[in-house]
Amino acid sequence: MVKYNNSPIIEAACEFLFAGETEWDSAIPGLIYSEAKEFFPNREQRSRNVIINSSQQKAPSLEGAEIKRKEYTIFLNQDKTMFIKVSERSLSINQSSPYSTWDEFKKYIEYIFNITNKVIKFDSFQRIGLRYVNLINIREKEIDPKSYFELYPSVGERLPQETVSFITGCIFPFSNERDACRVQLVTRAPLDENTMSYTLDIDYSLVKPRSVLADQTLNWIENAHNEVEKIFEGCITDALREVFGEVK
Repeated sequence: MVKYNNSPIIEAACEFLFAGETEWDSAIPGLIYSEAKEFFPNREQRSRNVIINSSQQKAPSLEGAEIKRKEYTIFLNQDKTMFIKVSERSLSINQSSPYSTWDEFKKYIEYIFNITNKVIKFDSFQRIGLRYVNLINIREKEIDPKSYFELYPSVGERLPQETVSFITGCIFPFSNERDACRVQLVTRAPLDENTMSYTLDIDYSLVKPRSVLADQTLNWIENAHNEVEKIFEGCITDALREVFGEVK
């Protein structure tokens, strides 16, 4: 496991999406809170707009769609750097910057998973996801992406060779296509005129519903993290490791 003095992680999240037949009622958020309030004492009710596609089209479309208000509850820790998000048949644990260590974050994932296992009856998941969002700032006015990244856009000879911004990504299959990892590198507004900034988003997920049983979940999460680490290291060069301050 590679360690860095200047970790670029600005957000980490582990999400559990329960199957449609999972029993769910309005009391569940309160039951979770009563078990988790020792570490997550601050409770807030929030809502957001979601698009419901009522047409028969498989692809996302605004035709026949309607906007609904979706309610969710969050439980924050004391310094509000970590929170649990609970909505209908969905639960996630999120950590913002400063990210501590995987062992520390995993401890809370296991804590919340065990509470969930106590409060909700389920034997598998529709989806599990482990996501890391990295903010990368390079103190240069202009760079060649190939100098810092192993993942970057390829521009053909007949296209302009200079770009103002870019977005590039891949989806990699794992475990005989049971899992997949979406990786995306995007330029973003820089901190100042002497900095180039990027977001590297790595989202590893279960894509075959119900293929991981409840008692296999924590092993799945550990394996997902191992793959995320490998992909992160595969996306960057030694020059970027120097920027992050690799601990030798």
